[in-house]
Amino acid sequence: MSSLVAVFPDGRGTHTAARGKVADRAGRVFADGVRPPTGKEPAAAVPAGGTGGHWSGSGGRFMQFVAHQDDDSLFFYPDMIRSAATDSTTVYLTSGEATGRQYRNRCVYGRHREDGARAAWARNARLPNLWTRTPLRLPGGQLVELDTLNSAANIRLVFFRLHEAGDKPAMLRTSSLEKLSHGLGAATTLGSEHTDGPGCDPRYVRQRFDRRQLEDALTWLMQRFGPTVVMAQDPKSPPVKGKFTHVVTTMGDHTDHRGAGRLVADAAARYAGPQRDGSVLVRYYRDYNVRSSPPNLGTVTPAKRQLFLTYLGPQGVNDPGPNPNNPTFYTLFYARQYTRWTNGTNWALLDGAKRLNAFGVLGDRVAQWQQARPGGPWTGPAFVPGAGLAPYVTAVRDQRGLLHLFALRMSDDAIVTASQKPSGGWTGWWSLGNPDPGAGLTVGSPAAAVGPGGELTVAVRDLAGGVSVKTRRGNAWEDDWTHLAAKGVRDGVAAVADASGRVSVFAPTDTGVAQWRQQSPGEPFVRVAGGVGGQPAGPLTAAVDATGAARVYYPSAGAGATVTQADNGMRPDALGGPATFEGTAAAGGAGATVTQADNGMRPDALGGPATFEGTAAAGSGRRTVLAARTTDGALALGVQNAPYGPYAWSTRRADVMGSPALAYDAQGHLVVLAFGGDARLHTMRATTPGTATSFTDWTRVG
Repeated sequence: MSSLVAVFPDGRGTHTAARGKVADRAGRVFADGVRPPTGKEPAAAVPAGGTGGHWSGSGGRFMQFVAHQDDDSLFFYPDMIRSAATDSTTVYLTSGEATGRQYRNRCVYGRHREDGARAAWARNARLPNLWTRTPLRLPGGQLVELDTLNSAANIRLVFFRLHEAGDKPAMLRTSSLEKLSHGLGAATTLGSEHTDGPGCDPRYVRQRFDRRQLEDALTWLMQRFGPTVVMAQDPKSPPVKGKFTHVVTTMGDHTDHRGAGRLVADAAARYAGPQRDGSVLVRYYRDYNVRSSPPNLGTVTPAKRQLFLTYLGPQGVNDPGPNPNNPTFYTLFYARQYTRWTNGTNWALLDGAKRLNAFGVLGDRVAQWQQARPGGPWTGPAFVPGAGLAPYVTAVRDQRGLLHLFALRMSDDAIVTASQKPSGGWTGWWSLGNPDPGAGLTVGSPAAAVGPGGELTVAVRDLAGGVSVKTRRGNAWEDDWTHLAAKGVRDGVAAVADASGRVSVFAPTDTGVAQWRQQSPGEPFVRVAGGVGGQPAGPLTAAVDATGAARVYYPSAGAGATVTQADNGMRPDALGGPATFEGTAAAGGAGATVTQADNGMRPDALGGPATFEGTAAAGSGRRTVLAARTTDGALALGVQNAPYGPYAWSTRRADVMGSPALAYDAQGHLVVLAFGGDARLHTMRATTPGTATSFTDWTRVG
């Protein structure tokens, strides 16, 4: 992964010159007459649906890269169904030929698995399974097959037909995707080995790709089809059969999944988006190890199962290997979709000049949007110097009004931070290291909080199954990480300072929510008793409620209902609302979301729709507003209709990618922010200060 990283002030980094070189080609017409999209094509007009209307057509282009023909159906759904509704290209790197025991040879088996992929995508598009199949020549001279759905030219599949790692006879003479990602040897297409058997299309046999050729080909395909969203497999899954959460002993991932993710990450680092301005969202999806995480898709589950059955074909005619009813394997995938990293919910906040700022990772760099004046129009994006970051960022403001960013560097799994300079601009990214040197890929996304004395505290999930924290006092960070013991901590840690200035750290675990709290501001963290309740099915968001207590919000296991717990017993409370995921933003946060307050940690269900990936929260006075993304990309908004009262939920048509954010501007207007499938920031603003009932229509920024 070293080619992902630009030079950092601490001396780490590698070349990025290729980024501009490859991007310069994006304006050309390809040899076969195809002109790549510019990203300026108009989106379909959609009538407004009341307040917060208009934005529901994405104008985006999606590109999925997977190792095997069933990986997208198993690990990218329901997100892949959204791409089928707009513009979608899916690239399959291997033939997946290793387990075709019921076919007479590997070539025939690989061909039938491709039939399954075509059937699945036709089902996604709700169109006849009729395709036009043509050779496409790559810059290195190799040929791949490009399939276009006859009734929808915006649905495309690309087949490389490389040998997969499980094909042991072939692996004696060729490289797997993972070996190739480390620069070892060359990968070959099916038909290159005598063990493959007859039946391979002679146009695509005996082709070789070294690492540079394959990465160039992937970047070239991105330029050709111009995605605004690139979806890839997890490049950082444990290299042994390890549980994703904390115990490195069971439930690992396929080596091809990891290798594909790494190769796509390197290729995407050299792709600058359809407008060559860096505007592209890159999302990485967990694979086999989602089995160890709670279900989070709710009512979407049956449709996902049916999609996989469509891929398999009647009586397994396309792929007889999998047992779709296997209770310890395939059935566990139907109810789950998890990204390796969410984008976070704490990425919008006021600066010292009372201008709202928003941050997000475009490509592998942090982009900043900023109001030109308090409450005024937005400018941006402008990029914070430095590249090579995972698609997650969180931001805090200190007592001087300066902003601080925290992210994760891909090359060495270091937690990194950048700070606003008093004179303007940003410092470079500085490494805070990793609590587990040598085993750092298990580190979680950083959460941060500011104490009353200006101390910055960052917290991450660590290898031991607990949380590690590090604090900056004055201008100096502590040398070492402090381990906070727990069992079964998952990624998605949250941190916040309550009204008294005490910082609390919350962590999702296998059994509920764990909490550590300072007894007094600036003192060491002590484990808080409690933590009962159901499993969170996504990251936590922490906020201070009307009582001054720290409260967390998260999507609950199962239907994704939003839950909250407060620092007064920490019993989860259901908040209602739709099923959401990826996180719930809170403006004083949640999705069908759960909240817990620091009062015993009893969870309370808040109702609402099924959500995932995170819950955003924002508070004003005695009321809290919550925002999250639903499984179909709509925005779920939960508003307390009375002080300390229940939440009234509504959904707004949108095309949200990742978790939204909530923030109040200098005039007290609530602002909802979200990234769309077009890789652009979209905002809507409450029309009256301190309320969340009427909003302007969505506005695209940049």
